[in-house]
Amino acid sequence: MSPGVRSALPDLGALARSGYRTVVRRGAVRALETTGWFLLARSDLQSSATACVTESFQYDGAETFDCQPPVGVQPLPGKFETEVGTRTMPTPFVSVLRDVDLVGKWGLTVAPEQQYIVEEAEGSVGRLTDTVVRTVGHGHLPLHRGPGRASTTLPGPVASFVGRFDDEFFHWFTDYLPRVLGLEAYERRTGEKPAVLLPPDPPAWLTNSLAWAGVEDNRWITYPSGRVHVDELVVPSMRRHAYDDDLKGWSIVSPAALRELRDRIRDAVGATPSSDERVYVSREDSDSRRVVNEDAVLDALRDRGFERHVLSEYSLAEQVELFAGADAVVGPHGAGLVNTMYGDDLTVVELFGDTVNPCYYSIVTGLGYDYSYLRCEPSGADMRVDVDALKELLAEVLD
Repeated sequence: MSPGVRSALPDLGALARSGYRTVVRRGAVRALETTGWFLLARSDLQSSATACVTESFQYDGAETFDCQPPVGVQPLPGKFETEVGTRTMPTPFVSVLRDVDLVGKWGLTVAPEQQYIVEEAEGSVGRLTDTVVRTVGHGHLPLHRGPGRASTTLPGPVASFVGRFDDEFFHWFTDYLPRVLGLEAYERRTGEKPAVLLPPDPPAWLTNSLAWAGVEDNRWITYPSGRVHVDELVVPSMRRHAYDDDLKGWSIVSPAALRELRDRIRDAVGATPSSDERVYVSREDSDSRRVVNEDAVLDALRDRGFERHVLSEYSLAEQVELFAGADAVVGPHGAGLVNTMYGDDLTVVELFGDTVNPCYYSIVTGLGYDYSYLRCEPSGADMRVDVDALKELLAEVLD
């Protein structure tokens, strides 16, 4: 087949993925949410009527904070409008479940009555649906089958930090690591320290951050995949509010949890908060959201004291030190911006190409920092920055 004919044919893989997301996934999510079949939602985990829940308790308290409108010269996209205002995080909780199976590569969590634990799928029915489908695709039956059919049995107490996004930088620091605070609440209540299941071969930034957050390495257990039976599973709630999971999955993360983790991690690496650095985060090492006219952008940024940094070249400790010492951060949307949690009084300017995502707006403003953004001209999967518009925006937010 000639290249011309091949290029004219539809991308069958893309069509299949689109069909799954728009028809199969959406229909499955709505059916699960409407009927409640096969699901243990947050309310179920906290209910004494749920047979497999042996204990559930709340800790700390509800949290209220303001998300101020972004500073800047552009009108707000609709995705941002829903984030602005006073936000309330629900009171975090810990539930203890008996006789649970973890199935497949991503640790799909199944309770005895063939119910899936939504909180263990990043708190999202949509992501849970994806995990069920992928688990089947990898040859595992997504059902509870008990200790007799498990390759490994763990007595507990055990918590699972395994899931579809367990090795992704942003999701680790917003979805998984804040649950350490729930494990500590369990320890205060029971005197026991739960073991923690981790994905195989975790990156150094994951294990370092977990140790610095307070979970010693003698509590780590490598998840063996296949089918694992846990006699006693400790489920700390997610420290974030997720909504519209079916279509978008934007989230608002607990500022109190992020501050606590920030303080522990900064102390562990000896990072001293200051306001000496202006940081430009480059994505030249990525395959998307790169700035195609980065040289021109850097010329404008250097006039205001910014220096360019490629975060993949730094250890986690070096990233923490860099952002702890930052006064201002500019960069395209990407996982590296989660490091803004280590600052004290930042101004953050985020660059967007063809799509916008308000997750860093929520994190930055929830922590009380100043946030702005610049819409850029899409260039394929990358972006071209209007340098004059960037200069105008920096004058407004920094002067």
